[in-house]
Amino acid sequence: MRARELAPDPTTRIIVNCAGRTRSIIGTQSLVNAGLPNPINALRNGTIGWLLAGETLDHGQNRRFAAVSEET
Repeated sequence: MRARELAPDPTTRIIVNCAGRTRSIIGTQSLVNAGLPNPINALRNGTIGWLLAGETLDHGQNRRFAAVSEET
């Protein structure tokens, strides 16, 4: 599972988000069900809620994580 590779420290909080909230809740529960030891939360009201709270998004960014290892 890629989450274990990206957040190997079990004290690292994982935030799952989507445009609204439903898919982030499903994703969060999936990670919990998979047994990740990390604290895992869904972003309340998703990306739209983030914007409505006055936060900003980076547009046009092209950032990538490293390639997936053979273990994942």
